[in-house]
Amino acid sequence: MPERVIGQALQPVRVADVPVSGRVAIDTVPAERAMQLAESILALVEPWRARFLELITCYVGTEPGSPEVALDRLAGWLTDADLHDRISRMLRAWNAPK
Repeated sequence: MPERVIGQALQPVRVADVPVSGRVAIDTVPAERAMQLAESILALVEPWRARFLELITCYVGTEPGSPEVALDRLAGWLTDADLHDRISRMLRAWNAPK
C-alpha cells in the first residue's frame, strides 16, 4: 500500500458542525444510539471522563480542553458512524473486566 494512502488512513476523522462544501456524505448512527454512548461517556468518573471528551474533541476538530461539552452536542458528534465506532470500542475495552 502506498505511504500516502497509509498516512491518510491514520488521520483522525474530523466532523464539522456545518457541512463543508463538496464533502462526501458520511454514514450516521441513529440518534438514540449516539445519545446512549454520550451518556455513558459523561457518566465516567474523572479523570477518564475528561480524557474521553478531549479525545473526541480532537477527532471532531474543536478546541481541546473546553470545560464542558453539552450532552446534545456530544451526541450530535457521535452520530458520525466512524467516530461512534472508535469511541464505543475504546469505552468497551476500558470497561472490560481486567
